Amino acid sequence: MLHINHIKEIFRPYRIIIIVFILIAFFLRIPILQIRYFDPDEFQHLHGARQIYYGEVPYRDYFDHHTPFLHFILSGFYPIVGEDINILFVARSLMLVFTTLILCLTFILAKQLYGVDAGLFATLFLSYVLIFLEKTIEIRPDLGAVTFWLASMIFMIKGLQNKTSWKWYLLSGLSMGTALMFTQKSMFGLPGIFIALVYPFIDRRVGIAWRQHLRLTLAFLVGIATPVILTCVFFLAHGALWDFINCNFIMNSLWKVRFSPIGYIKQMFQQNPFFPVMGLAGLLVNIIWMKRREEIVKGIFVPIFCTISVLVGLFILPVPYRQYYQLFIPLLAIYSGFIITKCIEFDFRQIEVNRKTIFSFFFAGIILGLIIANLIFSLNMSKPALTNLNNLLKFLHLKPNILYLIIWIPFIISAVLTFIFGKRKYAFMLISIGIIIHPLDQMITQFSQKNDGQLASIQYIMTNTDTSEAVLDGWSGYGFLRPHAYYYFFLHGEMRAMLNEKELTDDLIKSAEERNTKIVIYDGDMKSLPKKTQDYITTNFVPTGQGDLYIRKKF
Repeated sequence: MLHINHIKEIFRPYRIIIIVFILIAFFLRIPILQIRYFDPDEFQHLHGARQIYYGEVPYRDYFDHHTPFLHFILSGFYPIVGEDINILFVARSLMLVFTTLILCLTFILAKQLYGVDAGLFATLFLSYVLIFLEKTIEIRPDLGAVTFWLASMIFMIKGLQNKTSWKWYLLSGLSMGTALMFTQKSMFGLPGIFIALVYPFIDRRVGIAWRQHLRLTLAFLVGIATPVILTCVFFLAHGALWDFINCNFIMNSLWKVRFSPIGYIKQMFQQNPFFPVMGLAGLLVNIIWMKRREEIVKGIFVPIFCTISVLVGLFILPVPYRQYYQLFIPLLAIYSGFIITKCIEFDFRQIEVNRKTIFSFFFAGIILGLIIANLIFSLNMSKPALTNLNNLLKFLHLKPNILYLIIWIPFIISAVLTFIFGKRKYAFMLISIGIIIHPLDQMITQFSQKNDGQLASIQYIMTNTDTSEAVLDGWSGYGFLRPHAYYYFFLHGEMRAMLNEKELTDDLIKSAEERNTKIVIYDGDMKSLPKKTQDYITTNFVPTGQGDLYIRKKF
């Protein structure tokens, strides 16, 4: 009987509705990953995997600046799928597996600290973050890194709550080390995880004896070192240890092109106006709550330090692209879920007027003001994704963003009514669904960003070359299933800034001739190379009529 009551508690109607909306966002990914255009990074990762399949050693035989675990995994697909376009969709399906794990781990971490409802709301909000959708359908090592980054925090908190078992700390360290070997950008999480590791030595409220925690710390250090050392041993055995260190850590730290994260931050606020404000508000509340012993014992300081660490990294990283945001977006989703559950639990009848309550109301007023201001900013720049709906609104002489206000009205009214009748969880469930309407509408635009042209260019290269003929490319990536004509697979502006004149002319031309280059993808990046290289291309290659593809002349 108790078991049946427990099941009924878990599957209460408002929770089922939240799960349904999580599943809607998840299943929308499946057709999107089939038809949406490919980012050039995706071709880069699959090309690196192909070269490993053919026996080449990363960094020594071809350039890359990502740590290698994803490429090792992807190389295992080539014996099964072969050099076929379908490997793109197989690899994207692997990203769907990683996304599933990220969503599950986000729920587990939120539940571990704040309960089931916080976990469900966190997973709901994360599912509708546009930057999360856009980057997690792509073939990226960041997804593996985020999976193990979240696992590392979960295992550490489990160890803190257990207080005696070193196995949880070992697993935490192994997870963090694995995250580093998926992408070196995970290094920006290291300060946070290490501060969380030593924090019990400083704050005795954690309740772990000094000697015991020293053993736990050593277990974590053994764990984090293991994947890193094994990777280094592999490259040492292949005479490529220096290349591995130089390409991933030294060269990336000296990257010449830099840009501010402000542009993508604005994009995130525009796409999901409620999410970042709620997430940061939840983080601030948790920082304040660190004075509570019961919260410290639960281990809330672990994600706090980790979130701050990767947020600071956003302003240190030379090129903070949106894939880096995946390290902190799940954490902000957890804090958003936390804020919602605290609103549900808040009881006006128990308010006592004092300094604490005045501060709390002042803080809540600021957060509400920020949400409203951000919402106005977002709506002024937004419009519905459906073309026919836009045309209808124009015909009625209504601004496109008025649609969102029309949709929100019934949600607000319903939420108020359910709140009045004491169904607070249902009220905030309705509010949360209202929050995701705007990003859900934007998700529809992903279906209009087709990959047909890219697939046609890839197929042309496959049809007109064999496995011994190389492709010279700037940054399209269409030749990823063929040998590349140069050590550097991509020559975009960031890469060109790192190379000298000789490397962009004489070395490139010599390599292209030695490697039997048949196709040149004469894109904007190739056209930005020095004149000597341009002359070599236009003298020896002619347009094919298929996009930017040029083929070697027959003399």
